Amino acid sequence: MLQNLYARYYAAFTGLSPVIWLLSIVTLINRAGTMVIPFMTIYLTNELDFTPIQTGYIMACFGLGSVAGSYLGGKLTDLIGYFQTMFWSFFLGGFMFFLLMYQKDFYSVAIVIFLVSLINDLFRPALFSAVAIFSPEKDRTRSISLIRLAINLGFGVGPAFGGLIAETFGFPWLFIIDGITCISAGIFVWWKIPRNVQPQYQETEKNQIPASIFQDRVYLFFLLLTTLIAIVFMQLIFVIPVYLKDVLLFSEANVGYLMALNGLLIAAVEMPLVHHCDNRKTNLFWVMVGTSLVSLSYLFLIVPDFDSAWYIFPIIFMIIISIGEIFMFPFTNSFAFSRSTDQNRGSYMGYYSMTFSISLIIAPIIGFQIAELFGYDMLFYFLAGGGLLMVMGFGYLKQIVGTDNKIEFTS
Repeated sequence: MLQNLYARYYAAFTGLSPVIWLLSIVTLINRAGTMVIPFMTIYLTNELDFTPIQTGYIMACFGLGSVAGSYLGGKLTDLIGYFQTMFWSFFLGGFMFFLLMYQKDFYSVAIVIFLVSLINDLFRPALFSAVAIFSPEKDRTRSISLIRLAINLGFGVGPAFGGLIAETFGFPWLFIIDGITCISAGIFVWWKIPRNVQPQYQETEKNQIPASIFQDRVYLFFLLLTTLIAIVFMQLIFVIPVYLKDVLLFSEANVGYLMALNGLLIAAVEMPLVHHCDNRKTNLFWVMVGTSLVSLSYLFLIVPDFDSAWYIFPIIFMIIISIGEIFMFPFTNSFAFSRSTDQNRGSYMGYYSMTFSISLIIAPIIGFQIAELFGYDMLFYFLAGGGLLMVMGFGYLKQIVGTDNKIEFTS
């Protein structure tokens, strides 16, 4: 049994392009320094003494910068290519973290965090385009999962060490380390990633793809649903750390450990799980599974009473939302790829990235407002109910495109 399990695990990683592995290394370098954003809401409320509502608005500026960065990243990728876009995003983004460290008042923090997010998010459409160039369609979902494995390995390391560093040495060191890893990722891109090349793999013919994204009604509906479920999911990085610290009385280190569980769990099981599920059902089927799990996970944060076993509930929440993320994001990404061509992939993936960026604007405002006005329990009920409505939306979209993946290109 163990031998068969090992064989399946090994098979999930074989046959991928060497450049995909290099892109994963770049991503790992960058994400291993992810220490500022997971602790930003705690930093703003506890260190700078901003109110939860002020914190929500500042994090909305972070989301607004992400929208602008995703849009510009898509345009730049189509214009100057993935290589230049990734390099300058990483290299300049690192220096922006150093600048953010010195901002203390509300408006300066809001402006600089907008710029931090804009510059750092230029790389996402470029990364997606590079994945499409260096991987055949049959390996694309696995290639995405390998990139996500690197993201989550880094996210497992970054917050865990970030919590210890913040508690032991202070928050400024989080900005320094995040900046250094961004610059290091840019240097690695310059050193190892091939310069802009033409697609290496022939795409299958895609009939009836509209000339403009705004004529592709299926894709627009998909983007709307992805934005809404991302708003539900993004409470994980905005409201949940504050809830864990202020309500459940977690230390910064323990918040980091719990957030690290998300990254490590995904890194451990996503590749073999996606390899097993890919091509067995349509992309949208697995998106529905993931959306259901993400939505229901929030119910486990409604801790009944502080008894001897209360701490098990946040752990169950993190396990369920992590498994939901495993199903949701690789397959939404793969569906977005399926709608694009070599000529418009940067724009298509830019708009896909914008769904998460828009959620970064709306999620903290909605999350903190509901928590402040009605309490955290009501917020968690709202997230669970709203997420289940998105499951129905993806089910309707699945009916539109049909059960055959080949039909997914018809608008």
